[in-house]
Amino acid sequence: MTADRQRAAAMLHTDLAYVYVLARANRDASLHIGAARRIIGLMKGSGRGDDRTQLFERRWFVVVAGLYTAVGRLDQAELFVRDGLSAYPRDAMLHVARGCIREMDATLAARVGQVPRSGRWFESAAADYRRALDYDNTLAAAHLHLGWVRFGARDDRSVHDFESALEHATDDSTRYLAHLFMGAFAERQKRFEDARREYEMALALGPLYQTGFIALGRVEEALGHSARARELAQQYAALGEKHEDPWWDYHLGGFDQSTLRWLRGEARSQ
Repeated sequence: MTADRQRAAAMLHTDLAYVYVLARANRDASLHIGAARRIIGLMKGSGRGDDRTQLFERRWFVVVAGLYTAVGRLDQAELFVRDGLSAYPRDAMLHVARGCIREMDATLAARVGQVPRSGRWFESAAADYRRALDYDNTLAAAHLHLGWVRFGARDDRSVHDFESALEHATDDSTRYLAHLFMGAFAERQKRFEDARREYEMALALGPLYQTGFIALGRVEEALGHSARARELAQQYAALGEKHEDPWWDYHLGGFDQSTLRWLRGEARSQ
């Protein structure tokens, strides 16, 4: 096959794997991921491949690792990140992907009361995010994740990370999350007017997402505006169409939809 058809075939198998992973059909998902990986190997030929093929492979590793992270199959995610970093040790997005796995490990450990272990995993996640920023200081996802880990540790540097994420964001989902997190930072400090302003900006970016309504309503209640809080709850309930909230994607490992879209675009291009 020509290179463009190879990219299309690899992405077709990856999209089928995406469907099967979400359906918990693990054997079928593994079959298609294996097929996609073999096709990428053919694209590289007997060497490392050209720059375009290498970038496609790097992003493919990020997407597959993120997909497994999002459904809690962290061991599988770890294998793909390891293989990706073995080939591309300075890839910032792969370090973010590994940080997301560590962050999920930490969250799961905290839920079962393993506080020391959770703390170690969070520290490991933060180290990966910092390393990603060493390689690419404009990577908004790394700023966002590092800020959230620091926020959980009550580290005031988190607000600067959120501001950096907002500065470098290239999509509205990241901007939405950055405003939510900056609002959470202000709310924790009981600066409710500042929190309200951040949550209003988040809601403007995601008028069909649930979390903006909840966060803004909570702050309005704290300000003594109970009627406004009820109005927000009614507005959300009355929405005819509701979209999947990036907040939940983030807390399930931060699956990188934008990179998935990039891969699909590459698969369609000549």
